[in-house]
Amino acid sequence: MRTALIVAACASALFAGSASANLLVDGSFEDAKDFVDNYGGDTMNLGVGSTTMKGWTVIGTTSGAGLAWIGPTNPYGVKAEQGSYFLDLTEENTSGPYGGVKQTFATVAGDKYKATFWLGSSPQYGLQDGLTASAAGASKTFTSTNNGSQNNLWQHETFDFTAKSTSTTLSLLGASGVNYTGLDSLSVTLVTAAAPNATPSVPEISTWAMLLVAFAGLGVVGGRAARKATPV
Repeated sequence: MRTALIVAACASALFAGSASANLLVDGSFEDAKDFVDNYGGDTMNLGVGSTTMKGWTVIGTTSGAGLAWIGPTNPYGVKAEQGSYFLDLTEENTSGPYGGVKQTFATVAGDKYKATFWLGSSPQYGLQDGLTASAAGASKTFTSTNNGSQNNLWQHETFDFTAKSTSTTLSLLGASGVNYTGLDSLSVTLVTAAAPNATPSVPEISTWAMLLVAFAGLGVVGGRAARKATPV
């Protein structure tokens, strides 16, 4: 009985972990195998339409906009919220045009999701920094509350949306900032599943494999218990 409870708990944990997994690819921009310093200062400038960053496509307010992908040895006095790489959506422009990123991922229509990200600001480059997040027909603009006392402030933001189809595109586009609007550590997770008659999401193959191993172990233990109980 105890073994069955343990296996059931493991299965529950596996499904919970699968549901809360980040649906985005490279949310912290750390996959830097294609990073090339083409600007100087450990910075790679990327134009609209670029797919150099794994999983991401660069977008912009105009065709001339872009963004800066910044590495760990940059001389700007700012650093990543997580890891070593982050984005500047101004590409060092003083008042636009601004750049941004978008990524498409699998969803279930009717399911509710939460996008989280970190908005970066620094008073040495002017305040207030902002961006607009959009997904599934919903959008919201976020503006830094940095009062100038923190030189490298990363502000945690969340954005909720309900999927309308089997795939959804999340976009984050710079809306304000002088020479710097930081973006780092993005994630999208499932918050609430759709109505019971909606098509359920299928666990990953690795999840099924782990469950099968767990249930096989339960069968072995049960067999041993049965043999023990057999009278001689």
